[in-house]
Amino acid sequence: MKRVLIFLTLASSLFANENLKQQIDSIVEIISQPRVAVAKSEVNKLKDPFIKQKVQTDNEETFVVAMTQPTTPSYKRAKFTLHAIINDSAKINNRWITRGDTINGFVLEDIGTNFVKLSYQNFDTKVLYLNKANNNFISRSNGN
Repeated sequence: MKRVLIFLTLASSLFANENLKQQIDSIVEIISQPRVAVAKSEVNKLKDPFIKQKVQTDNEETFVVAMTQPTTPSYKRAKFTLHAIINDSAKINNRWITRGDTINGFVLEDIGTNFVKLSYQNFDTKVLYLNKANNNFISRSNGN
């Protein structure tokens, strides 16, 4: 009985190895096929993603290469104009929103008598104020 079990174990492992070999051969065949490449003229049109900065060290001019172009995150570029506050609503960028609503990724956290507070996750907070010179409108009910 032991011999039969040993024979079956060896036979199954040989079959498994043959199956694995076939899988590896098929993968090698797929990756050995010629690939479609981008023309060199197209590559030359690409913008260099690195920034080269001159650095002066001990009368020697060298270049330091930064990894990527500095970009301003979209939440930093967001522009807001507070047009009006009425009760628990604020008109920001010509859109009426209430506490908890989102505009350009920012959540309206608080509405004061002449300001609103917007926050973007835990990264940024903006406070917008009404300006009487801009003919903004403020209206509060007696309860607020």
